[in-house]
Amino acid sequence: MSKLLSAECIRMMKNKLFWFAVAAMTICEIYCIQFGARVNKSADDTLETYYFYLAPMVGIFFAVFISLFLGTEHSDSTIRNKMIVGHTREQIYLSYYLTCLLGSVIMEIGWFIGGLTGIPLLGSFTSDTKMLILYFVSILLFTAALTALFVGISLMMPNKAGSAVLQIILVLILIFLSAEIYNGLCEPEEATKAFLSETGQLIMSDPEPNPRYIGGLLRTVYTWAVNISSMGQGILILHQFAGDSGSVPYLPTLQILSSLMMTALFLGVGIAVFRKKDLK
Repeated sequence: MSKLLSAECIRMMKNKLFWFAVAAMTICEIYCIQFGARVNKSADDTLETYYFYLAPMVGIFFAVFISLFLGTEHSDSTIRNKMIVGHTREQIYLSYYLTCLLGSVIMEIGWFIGGLTGIPLLGSFTSDTKMLILYFVSILLFTAALTALFVGISLMMPNKAGSAVLQIILVLILIFLSAEIYNGLCEPEEATKAFLSETGQLIMSDPEPNPRYIGGLLRTVYTWAVNISSMGQGILILHQFAGDSGSVPYLPTLQILSSLMMTALFLGVGIAVFRKKDLK
């Protein structure tokens, strides 16, 4: 197992696509934080305001890298050759997962380092150190869950282009659904309407019940859903510093437990299916 893992890590470190993904994530973070600090900056902005902009979108980078990196294993019949020399399917699967997880974490390190370029403009972190550590732990844990999902899909689909497209579409759907749930939870219970009087003055109506407000049991379900979803966790972390997170509870314990459970679930299902997969 150690030799198999070592060989995969060496292959990844020599892979140009991997380093392109690291550079792309770093550059995107630098752009986000520099653009925010120079163009959208307000008096209350801190480094954290723009530092976590990529949190909901990291899955796109992981999906592209993992699908294309593992896709070559199918085309080159590498998986079958590894079994011929004595490696079990479980060892092969776990070596792929751990290698891709290491690659995902390295990409995130590029993101974290790129964000530090905002220090000259925004200063250093101002949030509580324990909370910052909690955010980073949450990011790493939902990264483990996403990696487990993408590795499973990549090893089930021999067509790496089709696998990449499927995973990107899946990530975009999850981002869209998580954003819709979050925006729904942000709707106030009461809303006012603005209209112009005959004299041209802007008049605000009395507060009225907001038909788009989500309450009761459905609100609890939506709150849990956005905290359980990896993309939802990224959105929540991003909005902790955007000034509009008060109406949506941030549940770190639920996030950590759900990420661990999803990682175990995706790995378990992936290994079970991979055991029975016909390798041509």
